This record gives sequence, C-alpha cells and structure tokens, in this order.
Amino acid sequence: MTKKILTFLSTLILTLSNTYGQTDNNINYKDGLMYLIAVDKNGNEVGRKPIGQKVEISYDTFFKSYYIVFYDTDGAYSYYKYEYIKKEGYIIKMTDKYKNSFFVVDSLKEDGKLSILNSGDYGEFVVWTVIENVTRKNLK
Repeated sequence: MTKKILTFLSTLILTLSNTYGQTDNNINYKDGLMYLIAVDKNGNEVGRKPIGQKVEISYDTFFKSYYIVFYDTDGAYSYYKYEYIKKEGYIIKMTDKYKNSFFVVDSLKEDGKLSILNSGDYGEFVVWTVIENVTRKNLK
C-alpha cells in the first residue's frame, strides 16, 4: 500500500512540474474541454461525446511533443503524451507510448483547438479527439 502511495505521489509531482512548470521550451494552455467527435465521409459531425474537462496542454517546442492532462468522465486525473514523428503540410504525425500512430492538427494559437485522429480504419466515419476552448497561460 505504501509503495502505491509513493508511486502515485511521485507521478503526481512529476506531472505537475511538467504541466505547471513553464520553461523556455514549453507553451502551456489551460481550461479546455475534450470530446470524441464522429464525422461522416461528407465532413458532417454526426456525434459528440464529452470525455474530459479542465484540460491542460503543454507543448514542448524543442521535442515538438504534447503532454495533455485532464479529468475524465469518472473524475479521475488522466493524461496523454504524443511525440513528434514528422510534419506533412498542416498535419503532424505523432505516436504515443504504445507506438500507436496519430494525426494532429494544431490550431491552438488561432482558435484554442487541438484535433487528434487515430490512424485506424473506422469505416463509414472517422472519430477525432478534439480539445476546445483552451487559453494560453503564462504569456510572455
């Protein structure tokens, strides 16, 4: 039990220092909402499900990676980390710790939105993870 508590506290401290510690390499955003959005082949939104709130994003400009923390639908503290592979136009190809591939569209500066698409096949529609309504914190 003590080992679990120490592991949790260590993870929490590292997460908070990464998320809240503004460094020269990080651009941080806060107060977002996260949804799964289904889009049909004509580009029409056909479904929207909330999956996270109080979303914070830390973008590392050196490693070009995103670290996303949020509270999920059960109220549990969760996170995602996406690492840069390459950029093709305005689409960024990224991977997670399990080596799954994702396509990311970053419009955080323009409209406070980050869109993430898993590279899997979804048939008649695609499902995006979209983070909206974030604001930049610690403006320089």
